[in-house]
Amino acid sequence: MLNKLKSRIQPLADSLFKKKEDELNLDLVASSLNHTIGNIGEVFGGISDSLGELDQKTKTLRQDCMILLESAGGQNESTQLLFRVADILEGPVNYLGSCLNSQVDNYELMNSCEAIAEQLLKKQTEMVDALEPLKFMLVFFKIEASQLSEENRQTFHSVSEEIAHLHVLVDETFQKNITNLAEARSQIHRAEETAKKERSLQENVIAQRQQEINRAISDLKTQIAGNSQKSADLGQAADDFESSIGLLVMSLQYEDIIRQRCESILENLKSQPEGVSNKTWQILQAKQIETAAEEIRQSSNEIRTGLNNISQNARTLYDASTTMSQYEHITASADGMVQTLLESLETIQELLEQNTKLSSSSREAIQPVQALTKELSAIVFEVSIKIQFIALNAQVRSIQVGEGSGLEILAARTAEISTQLRDLGDETSERINELHKTVDDLVDRITSEHEEGYSHLEIILKERPTLEEALHNLRDGTFRSLELVGNLVDTVERTARSDVDKLERLNEFASELDQRAKELRKDANIEAMSRSKQDDIHAEVKALLHQENDSMHTRLHAGSANEEDGFDLEISRNAQKRSLSAQSLTCDNVELF
Repeated sequence: MLNKLKSRIQPLADSLFKKKEDELNLDLVASSLNHTIGNIGEVFGGISDSLGELDQKTKTLRQDCMILLESAGGQNESTQLLFRVADILEGPVNYLGSCLNSQVDNYELMNSCEAIAEQLLKKQTEMVDALEPLKFMLVFFKIEASQLSEENRQTFHSVSEEIAHLHVLVDETFQKNITNLAEARSQIHRAEETAKKERSLQENVIAQRQQEINRAISDLKTQIAGNSQKSADLGQAADDFESSIGLLVMSLQYEDIIRQRCESILENLKSQPEGVSNKTWQILQAKQIETAAEEIRQSSNEIRTGLNNISQNARTLYDASTTMSQYEHITASADGMVQTLLESLETIQELLEQNTKLSSSSREAIQPVQALTKELSAIVFEVSIKIQFIALNAQVRSIQVGEGSGLEILAARTAEISTQLRDLGDETSERINELHKTVDDLVDRITSEHEEGYSHLEIILKERPTLEEALHNLRDGTFRSLELVGNLVDTVERTARSDVDKLERLNEFASELDQRAKELRKDANIEAMSRSKQDDIHAEVKALLHQENDSMHTRLHAGSANEEDGFDLEISRNAQKRSLSAQSLTCDNVELF
């Protein structure tokens, strides 16, 4: 009797216990769903806040990179500044180079002046030697004149005074000219030696600077021409960066989907439809919970992938911008081209100052020779005229006095000397004219070089302060841009890593929901049923899922779901489709929440 009663009561007790256990499991499910709903907004909200910051930093990063890109492509003022400085330096550098080339001609003119001056010295000595016999003749004729009458003696005396005056002229002026010619020859020689020494020192410096500037300009032009592909790479990297931001924005919209699914499951837990068995109901809820967990997990993976892509694209963008060959010339190699131009400005100015000083001193050394040639020409002409006058006067006097006075001998000898001096004078005049022309040519060349050099120097003195300031600003600005790009990339990577850490909570939510689904499936225990009954339950669950699909206010992606996928949103498989729409999507045109 007792056993019979027990057998009747036991099923009822088991049923009550099972109902109580089911209620407990449903409470756990509801608690997990509420926990997910309550916290998922915090996780997605935190990521969306970071995403807004990332989006703004992305724009700033791209702007800075585009500045570098424009500079590397020769499209902005910085590159034009480099060309402008190079153009300003080109004139002085070419001028200094031409000065070096023209020195050969200048040296030849100086050597010619030196040689002509040496020839003139010989001619001057020959003229002095030619007049020397008159001294001895005057002594002899003075003795003879004492025997003449007073009148004839006065006549002889006047001729003697003319010869004496001529000697004074020769002794004073010719000797002075000889001294001046020797000094002029020495000055020309010193000017030539100084010029050779200075030019020799300048030659290596000018050649080196010219080579450096030409190489820098050539490299700049080459890299500008070759940066078109790198420009495309940088543009693509920037587009990929923005695309990854847009794709992540799309992924964050799944907070609404997950929230709606969890709220729908909670709503369904409150009332079990009539005609639906407990097992079918448990499997249905387990299915939806598993789908929610899978959506959370896939969203987490997609967001993680998006954040990783942002970090990778930021680094790619940084590498694409900072490896532009422009910056190897601007900053990398000992400050590169900017430093080359700064040093060139200083060096070229120093060389111009040295060159103008050298040409000025050379001109000062030559100009006395130029004046001396005019003086020599006048003196030679005066001596020639006087000696001819003395010869003529002596001849006239000798006729007046008559034979035997000795004047006829003096007249004859003076005539011979006059002829000799005239020949020497003609030769001297030719040398003087030659020297005069050579000196004029040399002075003109040196003066022209001096004026051109001074003109270039004035330009450098005027432009250098402004150009140096602009070059310093360019170099400092480039360093700042590169530093800003690097800092922004580091910030983007840190922010992305921080958001990746937040995603761990999503995985925790998914794991908790998976555990609740396992408990529901365990309670349903449909594996213990026949295969046909299991198929019936799956078919009924599928139909109910379609009803839920119609009632949920959420976006579903196209595509059919198989039996196991059920309500799968196909997040991973549709990521490529979303990426296409994300190409132009940023935080500015998508309202996240």
